Amino acid sequence: MHTFLQLALSSLFTVCILLLSGCSFLLTTEQGDPYTPADVVSMVEKEFAALQPHLVIQSTAVEKEKPFQRNLYHLYDQAHDIFFTCTANVRRPTLPFPGGQRTTNALFNYAAAYSHYINANIIPSTATRNIRLTTEAEAQELQTSKLTRTVGMGDKIPLFQANHFVFVNADTTGEDAANLCKQIYHLYRPHNDDALLRTLGLRNIAFYYLPSGQEDLKKAVYLMTFRINREGHKEWNKVLKDNINCPLDITDANTQERELANHFQHLICQAAAK
Repeated sequence: MHTFLQLALSSLFTVCILLLSGCSFLLTTEQGDPYTPADVVSMVEKEFAALQPHLVIQSTAVEKEKPFQRNLYHLYDQAHDIFFTCTANVRRPTLPFPGGQRTTNALFNYAAAYSHYINANIIPSTATRNIRLTTEAEAQELQTSKLTRTVGMGDKIPLFQANHFVFVNADTTGEDAANLCKQIYHLYRPHNDDALLRTLGLRNIAFYYLPSGQEDLKKAVYLMTFRINREGHKEWNKVLKDNINCPLDITDANTQERELANHFQHLICQAAAK
């Protein structure tokens, strides 16, 4: 009983320190203030330091007054020309403590916006490789289509279900397709930094075959999905191993890349022959 009382008093003392401190800690009261715009800027720039963002506050608004206040912030990353919005609010704490808890979706929303930035910046480089990467608007249209494909024992799943949609034709080489996967991987993991993948989770790059001259993307044939960060595997050789059926003793990334290129080439030739 004495030990339990000591623990309870220690926990209460810790909470009091957090509540009375001038810093923006996680815990607050029901009448407390959410994270400020400056707090959010600091969080994002610290978490994604490898990307070297430079955030500027565009506007702020109070969406809900106290208790449990919720604010809306519009921010701009000058370094990458990215606009994004986020909320900062006070909600009931998940821990068994009275009062409130500060939360914000700034990290995820910035990472999602950066994902769109990655997609937009790859598009120009794919034109010379007979590869077409969809724009954000095209991707949204495909994702809302009701088209399906058959998997397993006849189950139907959406045909267009991924973070990036890539269309190849008979002139696309397997090597170019494999190099695109590597390019996207390094953009998500710059300088081997895991912040983007840690925040966003699994990244899916879906590949489709679309004959030259065919402009209707919905008539494309599904080839495969290249997955990044599956089961938490972030190193390039592990990502490759997750996506191709290499013998267990092959761990060299260069060899695995050739296997991936050969697999893409086989899929492209197979689709072109139909």
